[in-house]
Amino acid sequence: MHNLSQRLTLGLLLLLLADIIWIVSSKFTNSSVSYVPIKNPSMTSGTESDDSGTAKSNNKVVRFNKVAEVRHLSETEAKEALMARLSYSATLRAREICRLSRQLLNLHQTAKLAFTVAPLWGVANLLHQVSMVYMEHTLVSVVMSTTSFFTLLLSLFFVTPSTDRFTVAKLITVLFSITGNVIITLPDSHFSFSEINIGFALSLCSAVFYALNIVTLRSWVDHEDKLDIILYFGLIGLFNVLMFWPLFIFLHYFELETFEWPNKQQAMSLIINGVVKATLPEVIWLWGCLLTSSIIATMSIGLTIPMSIILRGISSQNISDHERFSLPSFYLGLVPTTVSYFFLIWLTHQYNYNQNEYNCLSHCQRKKLIRLRDGDAEQAESLIQIHETDKEV
Repeated sequence: MHNLSQRLTLGLLLLLLADIIWIVSSKFTNSSVSYVPIKNPSMTSGTESDDSGTAKSNNKVVRFNKVAEVRHLSETEAKEALMARLSYSATLRAREICRLSRQLLNLHQTAKLAFTVAPLWGVANLLHQVSMVYMEHTLVSVVMSTTSFFTLLLSLFFVTPSTDRFTVAKLITVLFSITGNVIITLPDSHFSFSEINIGFALSLCSAVFYALNIVTLRSWVDHEDKLDIILYFGLIGLFNVLMFWPLFIFLHYFELETFEWPNKQQAMSLIINGVVKATLPEVIWLWGCLLTSSIIATMSIGLTIPMSIILRGISSQNISDHERFSLPSFYLGLVPTTVSYFFLIWLTHQYNYNQNEYNCLSHCQRKKLIRLRDGDAEQAESLIQIHETDKEV
């Protein structure tokens, strides 16, 4: 998609869809039916003569030679011949497809990127799962919402796209959003200081590693057409299996966590959780991140907090969930969280618009400056000639 507004809108919808999948963890099935044509030797083309006719028929029969001459053009000539037969609009689309295919990371580059990001992604998810053992899920979600803050800070040290760069307005917006999430979860927070030391530290480290993962990816890929997301996540999973399988031996040997084969019910639960709750929303979320920006994508993680409370208040039969949905603190925190998110979207949209306008103006001014310099040179030459003429007289 070439229009920046359309790319931003699609990215926001994908981020919203990823948040909904994370919350409700619904199961999506997607099957594609493909048709493979076959060649039946018993079928005739209709050009061959039929010898079953009667002898009395006086119709003349025409037979064609079955030997054909086939000439193979070179790759360059064949491409030019194909482009010449296309219409103007089809030619533009074909050239755009060729341009994007040249920009796409090949298998070696994608594997190199996945090998760099895989340990960061694996450690972030591992710390996130362990932190929920020591701290409540809502508090872990609040700490994970600080991923946008660390992503913004790390953009100072990485070469990231222009939409991901650090600005004071983005910093204030991110802090405003985190404050709103804290206000929302205050009535649900039941913890002691001894519990928050371990759980808070683990979830905070998880947010840092996740932010480092996103910033590293964005330093490699600045456009969604440069990365095959399915191949990328497949390599991420492969490298995580190869890197982290010795951890099972370590935990089992020191009896920190005894290794046991899962039963049928546990295996099905792991598969469903891995596909629906982990892989599918991660793919959609990363696509939305590449379409928008890493700051918008990481801030959308914090939106799961008010969305989950709203969903529980609507669908749950528990009275406490309805009362939690009607508390003033919920709306007091919902306002800054929502306003800051849409304000960040507006900042990104305005930056894209102003950047295009700046590029256009700078291009026009460059031409104008060149003309003025040429005019000044001609004027200087003419003055020198007049001065020399007066001196001779």
